[in-house]
Amino acid sequence: MRKVTLFVVAVAAVMLAAGLFFAPQLPEQMPSHWNAAGQVDGYMPKDWHVYGFPIATLLLGLLLVYLPEIDPLKKNVKKFREEYDLFTAFFAAFLAFLYGVTLAWGLGYEFPMNLAVLPAIAGLLYVSAELMEKSQRNWFIGVKTPWTLSSDRVWRKTHDLAAKMFKGFAFAFLALLFYPQAMLAVMLVLLSGIAIIIVYSYLAYKEEQK
Repeated sequence: MRKVTLFVVAVAAVMLAAGLFFAPQLPEQMPSHWNAAGQVDGYMPKDWHVYGFPIATLLLGLLLVYLPEIDPLKKNVKKFREEYDLFTAFFAAFLAFLYGVTLAWGLGYEFPMNLAVLPAIAGLLYVSAELMEKSQRNWFIGVKTPWTLSSDRVWRKTHDLAAKMFKGFAFAFLALLFYPQAMLAVMLVLLSGIAIIIVYSYLAYKEEQK
């Protein structure tokens, strides 16, 4: 059994234990969504939150752990498995953090949720960038377009660009702690960046075919 598997199980168990411990103090309707202004605009039943979040974390984490085992190109995944396991562990921790801050809000500790989650989002983006830098062609992990999946060279060029951009996105999200009014602009840059990465993979493929 991989260490990351044990980590995912442990994280989910701690989440469930925390949820059960605080359940008597939580409202029957738990806040589940916040708008861009940091105001609650969505709720879910307490039991769905207490049990659902840890179960989802466990299932998603284990899915990430075992996906490489069914990848036709799993020999390539083995070459960057350490970085992939780090991403999987960070993703589980990210979900645990979200669970923790929503529990805190349910317990009456109100704070700017949109700002509280920014460091965690920035961290996830940065770890994703580190994964992209090391990744090799496969069917489940990374920027999967018809062109990256058709060429190792196009895969490498595309993921080198994506890694640089995702690191930039990570720092942009951290900057929002000081300039929260720029949230919309950063989101537009993020979406535009993803589109640029996809188009770049096509252009890199066309160049290779000349």
